[in-house]
This record gives sequence, C-alpha cells and structure tokens, in this order.
Amino acid sequence: MLLVDSELCIGCGVCEANCAFGAIQVVDGLAQVGDNCTLCGACVESCEPGALRIEGAESARAANDITSWSGIWVLAECRHGVVAPVAHELLGVGRELADQRRVALTAVLMGAGLAEQARELIRYGADTVLLLDDPALAEYREDVHAAVLEDLIRQRRPEVVLAGATAIGRSLVPHVATSLGAGLTADCTHLAIRPEDGALLQTR
Repeated sequence: MLLVDSELCIGCGVCEANCAFGAIQVVDGLAQVGDNCTLCGACVESCEPGALRIEGAESARAANDITSWSGIWVLAECRHGVVAPVAHELLGVGRELADQRRVALTAVLMGAGLAEQARELIRYGADTVLLLDDPALAEYREDVHAAVLEDLIRQRRPEVVLAGATAIGRSLVPHVATSLGAGLTADCTHLAIRPEDGALLQTR
C-alpha cells in the first residue's frame, strides 16, 4: 500500500506528474492515491519531502542481501499457448544486459503444455528456460501467478527481472515487486549496465 504522510506532503504535485498511471492527484494541497496505483515506486523516488512510502517495502528490502543475486530474467508472458511478442523483444534487451554482466539469460514461462514454447524461447536467445508447467497455471490468475513468481525469485535470486508493459505485466510485476521489497521502474525506454559497479540504469 502506498502511504502519504500528511505532515510531510507539501502538495507540490511532483508525484502526480511522475505517475505514469495517473493514480495520484493533489487535492486541497495533499496527495491522494487512487485504486489504480501499481506500487511502481516512481512517486516515492521523486518525492523530495519524503512524504510517500510503500508499506512493507523497507523491511522486505532489508531482509535481502542483493549482492548475492545474479542473472537476468525475462518474464515470458503466454496467453492461450502464444508467447507475447514483447517477450521476444525483451530477450534481445536481456541478452545485451546478460552479456555485459557475464551472467545467464533466463526466460520464465508459466502455464500448461508449453514445452514447444519453451524451445522457442531458447531460439530467441535465452540460455535457459524455467518452465513452470502445471494445469493450475493454464489460465492467468494474478494471485496464483504472483505467488509462484515471488517464490521462484526468492529461491533463484535473479538480479534483474524484465517484463512487458502489458495489462498483465502492469498488474503482476508491481504485486511481486512490493512483496519482495524490490525496485521497479515502469515504461522504460532504455536499459543499460553501469560499468563501474554493474548497476542497472533505467531511462523512462
């Protein structure tokens, strides 16, 4: 949940301007958060007075030592047996990042009966595919898919997870990122690795 500290909020409107989802409005000098907030965190980063925070993110982030996380993942969204074209595009971006970091590029595919689709992702550049093949994942359910993806990330500990800005991506990924206390940047136009420390540079 995104919380607004009414004592710190000065009603400047920077958060409203930085929200890609139109989920924040300044009303009577105070930021108001709508139901369409995805918890992407862009407003938190842009709030100079520090009036915004995502509940639970701090404790979750402190529990993880990110220096031990490694690998680039691409969430390969699949509906009705068809991998979304954006997954193929992201594998190209992920390949560049993985090569710069000298780590593996992994595609994550959830659904049922997707062996051929997994082979397709290898042809598009993935080093490996984590195929979660189960009838319970055949139809998209945010609570189920989010729980599975969150558990997988906790177990395998990738340093970067890329997902398309589709309806599912915009809903699923913020859910998982919040649970993990991870950073999230929506609608990126460019991604790169900073050579000196390996940090992911994200341009919106």
